[in-house]
Amino acid sequence: MAFSFLAREMGRTLVCGHRGYSLHYPENTLPG
Repeated sequence: MAFSFLAREMGRTLVCGHRGYSLHYPENTLPG
């Protein structure tokens, strides 16, 4: 997995909702 991609997605999902991130990446559900 590209960490840079995950970090960028996390920044986006924090605004939309953490739930969406966990649905796509249940293994990487970190609060930050």
